[in-house]
Amino acid sequence: ESLSGFSPSKTRPLCHRATASLRMSKNTNCKNAIKEWMKREKAMAEMKAKEWAEKKEAGAPDEDMPLDADGQLHNPDGSVFTGPKDAKKITLIGMIPPIAKMDKQLNDLPLCEHLGLSTNNIGTIGNLSTQFLGIKNVYIHSKPY
Repeated sequence: ESLSGFSPSKTRPLCHRATASLRMSKNTNCKNAIKEWMKREKAMAEMKAKEWAEKKEAGAPDEDMPLDADGQLHNPDGSVFTGPKDAKKITLIGMIPPIAKMDKQLNDLPLCEHLGLSTNNIGTIGNLSTQFLGIKNVYIHSKPY
């Protein structure tokens, strides 16, 4: 044990257990990943609105309000969306459990222009033009790893 009280041997099993549980967790499908993404987006919008309310209460002028601090979900171009069907950028990144396969649920994203799928367990990327006809607007398909 070190002088600071930190013992690598005591913390190592926790790291290994966490890694093992992630490896052993079941994969998810696109439908559940999209639901989880919507929860994250709504939480972020609520957090931005709360932060702005606190700044306003502290005396910030209305003209300083960021466009996305109104509690609504915003596309990159500033337009408002209410669900995945009208979202232009969908980032299914860092999903736990991870996505294992691109499925037909992606066809329910007709306005999606940017689809992010990195850090998942997807073995192969399907042919977007033939398999996923519902997402014909995608021009950025990111899977950097």
